[in-house]
Amino acid sequence: MMPAKFSAPAWLAQYRALFDGQDQALESSWQQLIAQPSLPFSLDKQLQQAAQAYRRLFYALSSVQIANNPVQQLQQQIRTALRRGDLARGEALNQQFVAQILQGATPLPAWRRHRWLRHLAQCQAYFALLHLSLGHYRSATIYLISALEALPEINEYKELRSLYQNEAGYALYLAGNYTYAERFYAKALRLSQQEHGELHLDVAVGLNNLALLKAAQTEREAAETLLLRVLDIKHWLCGEHHKEYAAVCHNLAALYAAWARLADAKPLLLRAVAIRTQVLGAQHPDTQLSQHNLAWLHTQQAEYEPAEALYLSIVQQRQQHLGMQHPDTALAALRLAHWYQAQARPQQAQPLYRQAQSALHAIVQDTQVATPALQVYLQQVAPAPRTWRFWTRRNPLNS
Repeated sequence: MMPAKFSAPAWLAQYRALFDGQDQALESSWQQLIAQPSLPFSLDKQLQQAAQAYRRLFYALSSVQIANNPVQQLQQQIRTALRRGDLARGEALNQQFVAQILQGATPLPAWRRHRWLRHLAQCQAYFALLHLSLGHYRSATIYLISALEALPEINEYKELRSLYQNEAGYALYLAGNYTYAERFYAKALRLSQQEHGELHLDVAVGLNNLALLKAAQTEREAAETLLLRVLDIKHWLCGEHHKEYAAVCHNLAALYAAWARLADAKPLLLRAVAIRTQVLGAQHPDTQLSQHNLAWLHTQQAEYEPAEALYLSIVQQRQQHLGMQHPDTALAALRLAHWYQAQARPQQAQPLYRQAQSALHAIVQDTQVATPALQVYLQQVAPAPRTWRFWTRRNPLNS
């Protein structure tokens, strides 16, 4: 149960153990948490995303002062409902907010009407981001379509329209609806190309997203062609020592590994690990993702010592920066335990199994609800770890 010192929304109560006591610098309420300049690194990723969405939605509901009393009242009522954790009421009020904006914008001059509609689109996009962070992909898509419909079709908002198209494609991609995801991604890419030409990071993002979609549909040749184009763009714009370049190396290596082209994957992955370690640090999730994949590749090539060193490094970094009770640390320990078990080293595996399972069960007992990731690991004693995971860069909804 949520302690009295917190006033977090009810639907986030399940995450109490992920931030309560993790960082002494946290203030005593959810409102103060989301007002922090930057969220603590120790927070669970899903909670990070939800908090970011909450923060942006609150900002959007107060950033534009619309000289219309009914609209202002609805803005305040939505904020109050969200602050209390009543997401259902906030969304019901949001429907009235949409109607008031559309009705009130009709008689206004064009420039002011465009401003109102952009504000409406932004609020709908942040509602979408909130649903996306909770895994409600269909609801997120509906909100993003609403944002696209509200946004005026003028040159000033082309980049924002491309951003919303990308987000809608991502929501549909996560929902497994690849056909419609490709349509949104393709529209976003065309808008970016029209606005910026071929040599721009937004164009690279669009190509990257399409490549990952093709890879998910096992269209590997098409995915490779797109990722090689992205690699050229990032090399030209960022150079060979930039985190953006490392991200493409990681994705291309993942594609080659899935294609059993380990000799092609290895130098790319080594490059990704080296750049990310230097630029982001060994404790960064992107660095650890590349290290995890490199450890898998070493194992496939019977290079067990470097594989073990990488798995151990991930566990130690997470213990140091997140603590053993954090689910990310527990899951990393489980992956290392699975690896030891596969190498017929049960003496090293069993203590890690016990340590990780104890931490995960403690989280579930404390929160009464397991997150989807925890449920998977708790339902199976020794699940196979996800071997190759793609990385994708999407523009954040902060424009």
